Amino acid sequence: MRKAQQSRKAAIELAIEAAGGPAKLADAIGRKRPAISRARRLKLIPIEWVLRIEEKYGISRTIQRPDVYPD
Repeated sequence: MRKAQQSRKAAIELAIEAAGGPAKLADAIGRKRPAISRARRLKLIPIEWVLRIEEKYGISRTIQRPDVYPD
């Protein structure tokens, strides 16, 4: 697995953990539960979610999407 893909997987899992579960993350960012499941399956946090997750849970945009927000 490539490093960026590992980082994205870790980021979605970090966000889910910080929120207290997939349903709570979905509620917090204004999405439905299947959207969280899809992001988890794809190991990719959609760009539209990044700033909300960063604001609510303090997970850096660089961690969430290093392909878009490099160090």
